Amino acid sequence: MLTFTFGEILDGVEGLVRRLYVERYCIYICRNGQEVLYVGQSGSPCYRLYKHFGSRSDELGQAVRQGLPGSREWPVDFLAVGECKEMVAEYCCTVNPPAYLSDVDLLERALIYHHQPPCNNAHKELSEAVGKLVRVRRLILDALAASSPDYPAILYQIAKELNIRLYPTD
Repeated sequence: MLTFTFGEILDGVEGLVRRLYVERYCIYICRNGQEVLYVGQSGSPCYRLYKHFGSRSDELGQAVRQGLPGSREWPVDFLAVGECKEMVAEYCCTVNPPAYLSDVDLLERALIYHHQPPCNNAHKELSEAVGKLVRVRRLILDALAASSPDYPAILYQIAKELNIRLYPTD
């Protein structure tokens, strides 16, 4: 993981754009101190951050602009593709993720769910869906760990969590 401040990114630290690209740093986590404001991914993260800053309607850009001059010291963490594989195991909520999602996609989604960043509005529905998957996974793991599981009750809880009607009277 590499960490730079918003000020360093905006000022264009020499070699930063090239290093992030060559070393495949593609996930970025923007903070205002300790609170995670935004989690994103891009093949060119500095360019993507510039777009956030330049957009009047972008919540991350608004937060940074409103926080000036102090926001120039806020940290941005960059994660490389190789780091994603390790972190997916820690943060990911699904045992068998869809084949079309890369480790980077999975980690971005898991980090968004884990941190619930206020500037990730486009992912709020996703976060709710991932939250359901986490709860369903926990129910399944609890059922597998139980010595004499009550499978019908657990299946009913899973269906309820996913808003699936098992019976017409549910």
